[in-house]
Amino acid sequence: MATITPGNRLYLYRLLSHALGTGKQTLLARVDDVLAADGIAPTDLTCANTRELLEELDFVKLTVFKGGRAYATVLPDATSDQQLAAIDKPSTGGGGKPWKRKGAKPIRPVKPRHVDEVTNEQGPAEERSPEPTDAEVPGGCPVEDTIPEPEALVASVPTPSISLTITYDPSEGMEDEHQTASTASGTVGTPAVEPVPMHRIQSDLPQHFSEDVLVRDGPLSTLYQSLPLDVDPMAVLDEDWRVSRSTGTFEGTRSNVTFPLRYLREDGRGAITITLRRSAKAVAGKYWTIDQVNVGDKPAGASDTPDFDGAEKRDEGAWTGLSAPSGVQPAASPIREFAQLVLIGTWDELLSELAATIVPERWDYPGETDRAILREYVVVTFHRIVREDKLAVAAGGSLASFDTGLVTLEGDDVYACLVPRAGDIPWELVGFCVAGQGKLGVRLEETVGRLPLPACYLEDVPTPPFAHRDRVTVSPSVRCPSSRPLEQHVTSILRRAEEGLGVIAPAYDPADESIRLLLPLDATHALVVVQRDDGYEVVATMPLERARACARVVSAAIPSWLG
Repeated sequence: MATITPGNRLYLYRLLSHALGTGKQTLLARVDDVLAADGIAPTDLTCANTRELLEELDFVKLTVFKGGRAYATVLPDATSDQQLAAIDKPSTGGGGKPWKRKGAKPIRPVKPRHVDEVTNEQGPAEERSPEPTDAEVPGGCPVEDTIPEPEALVASVPTPSISLTITYDPSEGMEDEHQTASTASGTVGTPAVEPVPMHRIQSDLPQHFSEDVLVRDGPLSTLYQSLPLDVDPMAVLDEDWRVSRSTGTFEGTRSNVTFPLRYLREDGRGAITITLRRSAKAVAGKYWTIDQVNVGDKPAGASDTPDFDGAEKRDEGAWTGLSAPSGVQPAASPIREFAQLVLIGTWDELLSELAATIVPERWDYPGETDRAILREYVVVTFHRIVREDKLAVAAGGSLASFDTGLVTLEGDDVYACLVPRAGDIPWELVGFCVAGQGKLGVRLEETVGRLPLPACYLEDVPTPPFAHRDRVTVSPSVRCPSSRPLEQHVTSILRRAEEGLGVIAPAYDPADESIRLLLPLDATHALVVVQRDDGYEVVATMPLERARACARVVSAAIPSWLG
């Protein structure tokens, strides 16, 4: 049962009526933002969420539409308006009568206190004034100028001692970093601190999203409205936060962190992003909460009927083009699978080190410099290694390694080395090496009894003669102009391949652990063909550059038509 005092009720009425207006229907997410900006959590009033809190307030009307979208309307309350007006009215001395009946003590607005707030050892703190400021603490004691903002406490700034003879709530005034300057007027400003590289402060971040981050109704409602209907937002948050931590794809400060989801924003301009905010005091046992969900230029929930069927996924690699639209998709893509098992640091660091170790190749798509082809090679190779149980682990688990399938200029095999770590990401990649060379290579030979084997694909690759080569079908999803029927085109290429011409490139599809055949179509596209029991089926077309990336996973011997 909610514990809302008359003073709390009056405070909430003033807050919500001023921020939202009266008689106006407002999305529940907006109410959640107003409460969060004022440092109030529903749990402070023993309510599980914002909706439950509003149900306890007699001046709020809740309306729930089909689909679960909830709206709140602040109703005008004459009694509360009179009470607030009486408080604001200047005192006229002892001769005046109070607005209420004689002898009654007027109700004053009281901000709800955090349930885990520490009390002064010398006695309970005085009741807050109607308009508390961030520059004061209960009892009227000013905060000492030497106390910095909590988010500025990095390794280079020593932490000052704080007297325990007063009750100090550091979460006041830092609930939203961008409001600090306006809410802390009259106090000494926070010294500028350079942002800390986020992949270097993993211990400061929440580890398990669903366990360590408070997800309020507003942000969760936004995600439900934006993501596909069959997607569980909490599962997406758990997995994508783990991937972001592993790959260093987040930014911010120690108290505000923004990371991307796998889904595109509604306006198509980048990924949906989540911003987390850390408070100095725990709310419901959690220090972190979702501060913002950026789904695009048009605010989520602006219309009762969204004009799209759910956000689309970001491009996760060329391998996604190997399956027909109706093909089976894996529970997790190779890139996210790899990042959830191995702490990388950043992709740029990992790929730069690997590219400097191996024989130089063209690992970039035209006009790009992020080595996206090499990244896909690594994650798809690791996917295959795991499926073939070829990840070599030393006795006692002190080291793990896998054969990258790549070689140095001298022809030596290059191995990736992993060390165990605590937490939800079990391994950390510490580098690449040649067995027996360098400190890491010597450790690999000494700790792993038998060097790991490379991934194998060739045993699954169809070879000439191609049985039933004349039986070719085309998937209904394939639409492409051609000077002759695709069936005849494929049959002709298979016949040329039997004559020893290198016109077919095998590609590995991690979606169903099968081999696809890549055949030339024209100057810009390749055909994706699957061998069936009774013939061959054309299941997709793909740009030549993406086809080349898929073929490179299986072999460095790429047909000339792929470039």
